[in-house]
Amino acid sequence: MNQKISLGLNIGVSSVGFSVIDYEAGKILELGSRLFNGKIAEENVVRRDMRGSR
Repeated sequence: MNQKISLGLNIGVSSVGFSVIDYEAGKILELGSRLFNGKIAEENVVRRDMRGSR
C-alpha cells in the first residue's frame, strides 16, 4: 500500500480542522473540524496581556 496521501491541519485558538487527501486518486478521504470552549481562550488572552505588560 504505497498511497501518496497528505494530512492537513489547521490549529486555531478554539478549533482544529483536518483533512486527508489522496493525491493519486484526486479524492478527499476525510475532513472535519472540532470546536473547543472559547471561554478558555478568552482567559488566556487576559493572562497573555498581563504578561506582556511586565
